Amino acid sequence: MTTITATSLVSSSQAGRAVRQSHLWPLGIVIIGALLLYAETTARFGHALAVADAHLYYTHAHSWYFDGDCDYENDIAGNPALEVRDFYLAQRSPAGRVVNIFPCGWSIVAMPFLALADGLTALHNAIVDHPLPRDGHSVYYRAVVPLAHVLLGLIGLWAGYVVTARYFSKTSAAWSAAAVWLGTNVSYFVSVEPTMSHAASLGFVALMILVSDNIHRRGWSMSRALALGFSCGMMAAVRHQNIAWIVVPLLLLGPTIAQSTWSRQSRWLHSWGFGVVALLAFVVCLAPQVGVNLATHGTVMSQLGAYMPDWLHPDFGRELFAVPTGLFVLYPLSFLCVIGGLVLAWRTRHLPLTRSLFAGGTAIFYMNACAAFGPSRRYACCAVLFMLGFAAAMQWSSGVRWRSAMLGALATICCAGNLMLLIMADRCLVDRELFTACPIHPLDLLGNVSRLAGG
Repeated sequence: MTTITATSLVSSSQAGRAVRQSHLWPLGIVIIGALLLYAETTARFGHALAVADAHLYYTHAHSWYFDGDCDYENDIAGNPALEVRDFYLAQRSPAGRVVNIFPCGWSIVAMPFLALADGLTALHNAIVDHPLPRDGHSVYYRAVVPLAHVLLGLIGLWAGYVVTARYFSKTSAAWSAAAVWLGTNVSYFVSVEPTMSHAASLGFVALMILVSDNIHRRGWSMSRALALGFSCGMMAAVRHQNIAWIVVPLLLLGPTIAQSTWSRQSRWLHSWGFGVVALLAFVVCLAPQVGVNLATHGTVMSQLGAYMPDWLHPDFGRELFAVPTGLFVLYPLSFLCVIGGLVLAWRTRHLPLTRSLFAGGTAIFYMNACAAFGPSRRYACCAVLFMLGFAAAMQWSSGVRWRSAMLGALATICCAGNLMLLIMADRCLVDRELFTACPIHPLDLLGNVSRLAGG
């Protein structure tokens, strides 16, 4: 039996290393399109943090920058776009402090851009007769602060491309990245609603996978150790459930460290030292969240235990097949990618990266199925898995005309359908909550179309 290796995954016709940069044009178009879509959405909606969750992600940064504390009462009360402020003002700790149950990693990323937006507002007021309030909610803040997460999402898209290009041709990797952006929720949360945490989640998870693979291939260095700890810490600081992804570096790097320690190889202490550096960087990234918890609750863990999933009752049907917001219903391309990913996992099960990614993907799917609400929207962080799966499907179809035509038709239909949904949401023909949460009211698409036609 022929052993499948990472190198043999590249088709023979594209095995050469001299791949022209022109093969990157699908990815380049996607990146430019993502920025243009963000600009168009911002021009239409002003990125007013349309979902309550998004307001609370931003509240951390707003309080840190303008007040220098973690007392969120005045920040929530002074947010003109938060319609449910009374509900959140009523959420108080035993000490009487207003609490924020949402993690603070989004705000850590946003802080430099918040300072930039504040500087632009001050410059505007200095040269324009009509001043804008420097309150963290006027136009520059709403346009510039979410841009941090657009860029981070695109960095994650690029990191996913790099990982995929190591196991497939660069052409396949570029087309896979483009298809995943166009055909899944990645496009929405990177460009249309970066005020939610999913673009940042995608960025840091993809960086963690890339750095882990770099260390596995090339060995430890100080920069790689810091990058690993930073990416792991920030992915957990942005979304707590991302801690499930920690199994990727543990399974990818842990056996090598353990083997070198057991056999007393010359560099075993070297590996442990860099591992400690990565752990310290991880702790540093989570330190702001600990500070928030201590300030509002007086405890390190806050009320995290009250929001833990029911580990014994996962509901994969709700997450994957619920109508209309299940992952495979709203984004059928993801189902195609998962099928391709399972085939890839079986064919390359001896590869350490494949085993670790399969374990990490299984962990995050299981955790999401145990949690309450939010089907489909929590899977942007799986973009690297989807890219690898789609590239595997492309390899399966290569060389066989009917397979290539079938895959191309399916991918085109899925991407076109997703883009149509984005356009309808942008034009208010469907409720944007279709993407961000379970719909509160049934969708009335025909009624919206008739009202639009009537003026």
